[in-house]
Amino acid sequence: MRIEYSNVGNLTELLQSMGKFTDKITLNFTGDKLYSIHLTEDKSVLLILELKKEAFNEYSVDENISISIPSDNVKSILGKFRRGTVEMAITNDRLRFVVRESKGVKNTVSVKIEKEEQQKIIELKVKSGFTFTLPDGGMLRRVVEDAGTIGETVKVEGKKDAVIFSTSELGKSYVAALKQGKPLESLSVEEEGYSNYAVEILDSTVSAITKLGKLEVSSGNNIPIKLKAIVSDFASLTAWVAPRA
Repeated sequence: MRIEYSNVGNLTELLQSMGKFTDKITLNFTGDKLYSIHLTEDKSVLLILELKKEAFNEYSVDENISISIPSDNVKSILGKFRRGTVEMAITNDRLRFVVRESKGVKNTVSVKIEKEEQQKIIELKVKSGFTFTLPDGGMLRRVVEDAGTIGETVKVEGKKDAVIFSTSELGKSYVAALKQGKPLESLSVEEEGYSNYAVEILDSTVSAITKLGKLEVSSGNNIPIKLKAIVSDFASLTAWVAPRA
């Protein structure tokens, strides 16, 4: 196995985002991609990390292998490196990272691994009613946080020309309308509809992926909301948050 990724800081952020939901990150190395899947114990959030082989400077995997690493080791081992390429290799019971910084400095670190069964790729067959994009998750997080000051559940509704976030409780209410250009980069509404989500769960999920890149969000009538952080054409972290009745 020989793998090289162009941005160690980016890889660290992706793994740390997964690590906010689990103590153990499973990494599946296959011939065409590196991926990781995690479903929270309460089944409220499904996370899918996908790095296709085209996302790497070099990607060669002789045979499929799945391993797990402790989440807290990601920050302690890789967190100090922000720039440079990173090579990955599995040797015995360890995953080795070779970081080459821009000034030519080479650092080698490793983390203990456990062998795992390959995770089955999950395809959620959900037809969304509306989709919108944002430059990142910052604005969406502020909206969800503001809603949380009023109620425990937020309604996400797709209208013809806007996505409405709203909640009300004890005589107080909150409404935020996100429109094309204000601040949405794009908005597509095939079918108007809405779903309700737990503010606490939605907020923690958006917070985990907010800095990764462009955010694509899809929802509809009583379906999971899909939050896809697009790092590049070939790298993404997708979170599905279950609706609340």
